[in-house]
Amino acid sequence: MADEMQNSTGFQGILVEVTGESGLAKEQRNKTREYLQEYDAMTGIYNRKAFFKHAFQWIQREPDCHYAIITWNISKFKIINELYGMETGDSVLSHLAEAICEFVGAAGVCGRLNADNFVACLPMGQLHPEGMMTDLQPPFPDASGVTLRAVCRHL
Repeated sequence: MADEMQNSTGFQGILVEVTGESGLAKEQRNKTREYLQEYDAMTGIYNRKAFFKHAFQWIQREPDCHYAIITWNISKFKIINELYGMETGDSVLSHLAEAICEFVGAAGVCGRLNADNFVACLPMGQLHPEGMMTDLQPPFPDASGVTLRAVCRHL
């Protein structure tokens, strides 16, 4: 607002609060937090804590069933990150997580334990060892010494 001499005499407008968080933004932040409590942010599969929780529940539902615990590790994975960058390394981890989920399917549960270590729990009757390595071989760039290792334990 201004007087006849165009001097400012006040303010007229709409006050908008910019310091507070909108309900929609807060809801999205809460959903993200809930998601990250169970899922690995990079790969989208269960994180360590959620894997153990869901595997335990799975085993409790059918305690008479025999289960296999399979772990995968990419030996010398650091070479991928050093030679090709973190983005390529992340892509390899995401590919492996996706392949493990396809391998396990609805028959079991899988997760990322940490770094380049993955795990799955599934009934022995659903285990197809021939696919444990060939179907899951990630698309490694040409890096000597980098291999995928899997270990299967019987419960």
